[in-house]
Amino acid sequence: STTDPNLGDNHTYSLASGTGDTDNGSFAVTSGGSLQTAAAFDYETKSSYSIRVRTTDDGEGNMWYEETFTITVNDVNEQPTDIFLTNSTVSENSAPGTAVGNLSATDPDPGDSHTFSLVAGTGDGDNASFSIVGNELRTAEIFDFETKNSYSIRVETNDGNGGTYSKSFTITVNDVNEQPQFLLRQTPNWMCQSFYYMQGSVFPKGNNSLPDSEHGSDTYHNFRPAASRCHPAFL
Repeated sequence: STTDPNLGDNHTYSLASGTGDTDNGSFAVTSGGSLQTAAAFDYETKSSYSIRVRTTDDGEGNMWYEETFTITVNDVNEQPTDIFLTNSTVSENSAPGTAVGNLSATDPDPGDSHTFSLVAGTGDGDNASFSIVGNELRTAEIFDFETKNSYSIRVETNDGNGGTYSKSFTITVNDVNEQPQFLLRQTPNWMCQSFYYMQGSVFPKGNNSLPDSEHGSDTYHNFRPAASRCHPAFL
């Protein structure tokens, strides 16, 4: 708006060249006299802009007046944009609680402090095998390269002001040389069994005979060898 001694005058506005016009290109003035931005501003890059504006009346002579203004950009919280892990490998057979690497975040707001946590989402398949203490990623179990050599986790960072960002990481298990183990094998003792068939007739008691309960205690069935089978028996 304009202060004008001629109360009936109407005014138009435009950006003018001169002292303080440094950032005129970042703004525009509409036909209705509204000042608008012509670019996206980033507080962390530049927080103050200088423009020069002219007002012109519609009275006799089209008198004008110019003034410089400073436009201030307000800082708003922006979410983190990336997470980094200093190391993503761990040796097999390491004890639970072994440090894997340190986590850090990239954030447009340099003053933000970040916390880190394991979260559900794409790539979270092995979250339970790890833990985060402060900004340190640690193992939560003993890994065996020969059983599984690659683990996937998903980490989220929170800037404390409502901004979050999550990212998946692959943790690789390093193979280490393991000493051979001796396996003690026992020498088997052989056990043999003989199989007999029973003859149809009843015979007196002999070396290969069994009593016949149906014909009395003095009556025996005679058995003759049919086959032998041997197998190892570990004692």
